[in-house]
Amino acid sequence: MDFKDKRRFSSLEERPQLKRTFIISITLLFSLLVSFSVYFVVNQFISRNISQFYNRSIEEIQRVYKGALLNLLNSSKSDEEIVQFFINESRVAYSAIIAQDGKVVCANTKYEAFLPIISPEEVSGGWVREIPTPVGEISEIAIPFTNQTKKIMIIGFFQPFSKLIKRQEKIYLFFILFLILSLSTVFYLTIISLEKKYYENALMLDRERKEKEQFIMLSGISSGVSHEIKNPLNTLSLIIEKLSLGTDKEETRKLIKIAKREIERIRFITENFSLLLKTSKSEKEWVSVEDSIENASRMLSFFPELKIEFKLNGIKLFCNPYLLNVAFKNIIKNAAEAIGGRGTLRVEAELENANLILKFKDEGPGIKNPGKIFYPFYSDKNYGMGIGLFITKKIIENFNWEISANNWDKGGVIEIKVPEGGYKK
Repeated sequence: MDFKDKRRFSSLEERPQLKRTFIISITLLFSLLVSFSVYFVVNQFISRNISQFYNRSIEEIQRVYKGALLNLLNSSKSDEEIVQFFINESRVAYSAIIAQDGKVVCANTKYEAFLPIISPEEVSGGWVREIPTPVGEISEIAIPFTNQTKKIMIIGFFQPFSKLIKRQEKIYLFFILFLILSLSTVFYLTIISLEKKYYENALMLDRERKEKEQFIMLSGISSGVSHEIKNPLNTLSLIIEKLSLGTDKEETRKLIKIAKREIERIRFITENFSLLLKTSKSEKEWVSVEDSIENASRMLSFFPELKIEFKLNGIKLFCNPYLLNVAFKNIIKNAAEAIGGRGTLRVEAELENANLILKFKDEGPGIKNPGKIFYPFYSDKNYGMGIGLFITKKIIENFNWEISANNWDKGGVIEIKVPEGGYKK
């Protein structure tokens, strides 16, 4: 694996959480666009409706007061009685009857010395207006008499149309906000629901793919293990047959030595194969690299002439100690076989962009195909089984680390890259 490659997601389970912020941002952006669109459309609607509401309100008030005035005139009420009738209403502030020349014929007010000021040119018909007063805005409506007197009835009341319009605007504004919030909520819930369904399907497909890949891998490995075990079993069978026929002491000693080696080979194959069947959720702790290398080298006692040099200054890795020992044992064993069981293996550590790089450098002939060395049952040695480094790669990836193979000027090198947080000194 090339260290420059970008790290892929370890599983699809990580993706919904990583994309949630993006989806919320898209939802908010869409909500803003919808809000502006809705506001533009509704604003046009409100403008038309408020204008219609204003006209309807005026027409309604004029109709009510015209009807009341007509009834009073038909009842032959005097000007004073008409003025008094309107001033008795709770919302009316003043009422007055104005002659055609603008003079006040009769008036009454609930506020001392407060009456509208009318110029003669204004007395040409009815009108509706709002007047600011010390007690607030007052709506004033003028209704011409229906008889031949050419007088005008003026009524001022505490219900200015501007307040009615503002109240109606607030109602429409609340409606807009409610509509926008509802659309945003529905859109967000729809997106989340679709996202959930998408990732559920993706996770199911991913699990099926992984199960299929695992089945294919185990099938291939089982076939390979079966083939690899047959060789030492055949050797053991021949040894037993020879021993049963009788041999001298020296030959017996040699046969027992060969039998032990073949038994160790079977044990090695079965041990590594069993690691593939273990769960990837192994318990982790801080493990000394130096101690793990020493433990691994003790497990390789059949390479007594192998010398391992390392000075790692107490570096510790956060991982499963047993699996780390297995990984180091396989790397050391591969290096020992490359140099013929005798020579020096150097283990070095260096920092690269906050990552720890562990290098296992042998002085052998080098690695012929570094890109294939971690393939199952691939080996560039005539007697190699191609299982150890494949298992090692699985272990390293289980730790969320990276492993690669290369060559240096004196032989081959296996590099393990541990990201920041996975090591300490």
